Amino acid sequence: MAVYINNAIYGMTGGQMAPTTLPHQKTATPPKGKDPAKYGTLNVVDVLGKMDIAYLARGELVGPAGMNNCKKLIRKALDHFRAQTIYLIIGLMLGSIYAVVMGPTTLEVPQPAMTLHDFNILFFVIGGALIIGLQKMKDLKA
Repeated sequence: MAVYINNAIYGMTGGQMAPTTLPHQKTATPPKGKDPAKYGTLNVVDVLGKMDIAYLARGELVGPAGMNNCKKLIRKALDHFRAQTIYLIIGLMLGSIYAVVMGPTTLEVPQPAMTLHDFNILFFVIGGALIIGLQKMKDLKA
């Protein structure tokens, strides 16, 4: 199973261009858009599609339709790959906490690490609520 979440920027470092930034997409660096001739492109979905992955889905969290589609993708993953999906969600939550603790350590101009004061616990709680909600949906379905 693979889950690929791409916001196409390094969000914790002020919105700099990332390897997965789309061609001509504007970011903090470069503000006029990514030049694919200069920086190249990385299409992770194409790369993952060439691997032996049991479930590969692509969705976007833009608008109600996109969010509903992502819910369906997650529901399908839970129906067919329950244990792997739960471990993945837990891993994403732990990765978020790790990112908060480490801070942006790879910047040319170091920035201070985030603290729990800076961290919005709401999103961590939402992740836990998502797991509980998905379990309740499964129980209702059964």
